[in-house]
Amino acid sequence: MWHWTYSQFSIALLCREKAWQEHVEQWNPEGADSYVSAFMLNQKNRTVLKTEFEQAYEPYPGNVNIECDHGIWNRINKNNFETTNIVTITDPDKFEWWVCDLLRYRFVNDTIRYTVVVTRPEDKKKKKDDKKKEEKEKYIKLTDIPRMAIRFTDRPYTSDMFLKEAFRHPIFIPDDIWPQQWSNFSPKETVKPMVTSVKVKSRKKD
Repeated sequence: MWHWTYSQFSIALLCREKAWQEHVEQWNPEGADSYVSAFMLNQKNRTVLKTEFEQAYEPYPGNVNIECDHGIWNRINKNNFETTNIVTITDPDKFEWWVCDLLRYRFVNDTIRYTVVVTRPEDKKKKKDDKKKEEKEKYIKLTDIPRMAIRFTDRPYTSDMFLKEAFRHPIFIPDDIWPQQWSNFSPKETVKPMVTSVKVKSRKKD
């Protein structure tokens, strides 16, 4: 078992804290003022979403995609929603998130319903004949879907963790936490294997 002394642990924490404070003081990434994550946009689930026409002059941040649940009517009770505006989930696992365009919305008894066009993802494994058929069904219109069927997602490599200016610092871990077999050693050195071979006797035939 490995352990750190109190002084070693304190030094490691102080080094990290000092590096963090310096990072906060100097942190000024490009585009930080206009950056909004998908998570933050999804928290505003009571805000009316902008249609494609509204986005033409007031677009969403370029780091997010808008996706719609193509399987929404398999996941909730459609008739119940249309008559009572109450979302009753019948199968929580039947969701299919596809990139979509918001065409319009309307208010029905204090609820907002959206009409969207979803884009079917390309399936590279399908044959040519199937792809031709799929091309005809590439764009599918969904009418009067609830807000819960629309979400924002971060585009690849645009979230905070991919920022060049993100805080990174070495993790201080004692060497003896790792097995000796994992450590670097010169070719002349020999280390006993962690798992020894086991001889299995063959069973005699009756």
